[in-house]
Amino acid sequence: MSAYSLNALVELNPKDNFRITRVVPVKLGRAHGLDYDNGSLWVIFSNDYLIHKVDIETGKLLRSIRIERGVDPDPHGLCVHAGKLYYCDAGFPPGSMHLRESTTWRTVIPGNGESRAHKLAAIERLLEDFPLRRFLLIGDSGELDPEIYGEVARTWPERVEGIVIRDVTGEGRNAARYASAFAGVPSERWHIFRDGGAWPLN
Repeated sequence: MSAYSLNALVELNPKDNFRITRVVPVKLGRAHGLDYDNGSLWVIFSNDYLIHKVDIETGKLLRSIRIERGVDPDPHGLCVHAGKLYYCDAGFPPGSMHLRESTTWRTVIPGNGESRAHKLAAIERLLEDFPLRRFLLIGDSGELDPEIYGEVARTWPERVEGIVIRDVTGEGRNAARYASAFAGVPSERWHIFRDGGAWPLN
């Protein structure tokens, strides 16, 4: 993970109460996305529009790539796949952002019941706050996004334009889980895709 209160990348052990096992120093702030690459780390610094490759033990800079502000996509998140770097475009138009309180590990990684209640409440608040908007709900199958989004679509059918789920559990569209999660939701409204697949919506 990246840390905001210190210039460092922090490795945690999720099997040992998220104990810190490694701290990799970096020279810039707001590290916002990183990935492992054969003993090194690629990390993106959103404020500085830089991508650095650093030694995982010492933080020594091994390579630097500058992103051109105003020309390239705004940096947000990072991954390495098949020898190529990918990052998201953070250049969203003005809008609202709703974040989970993360003062403890329990709120960062909640139980399924807490996650479901939080997401449902957040989505319902958005729907109530912006009564003229229609929404595309995007999530993954790792937790309860399909079940939550299916419930929202049944409750607010005229407000949900579509649902897109990244299948990280390998269940496939025909899985019984999805049939249950999206029962009553028109089949053309919900979509499943996997890494490397085409985005399911035009």
